Amino acid sequence: PNFADLPKAGLSWWTAARKSTVIRAVMFGLISTDEAIGRYDLTHDEFQKWLRSYADYGRNGLKVTHKKPYTTMGCFA
Repeated sequence: PNFADLPKAGLSWWTAARKSTVIRAVMFGLISTDEAIGRYDLTHDEFQKWLRSYADYGRNGLKVTHKKPYTTMGCFA
């Protein structure tokens, strides 16, 4: 990646492709972790979760999935 490939600062919607671009920019030394966190208003924990997901599952690990809310079945006696 090069600097022109980086997403614009101030994003409110992250795609797996954008997350991947930022992660690869950090991995290849284009920007530092602190620069990425500051530029994109991320928490350190959030960025670390991205890194772990990317390391474990690649770009697909960065996709947002919506989990069904946990519901319990009532007790039927």
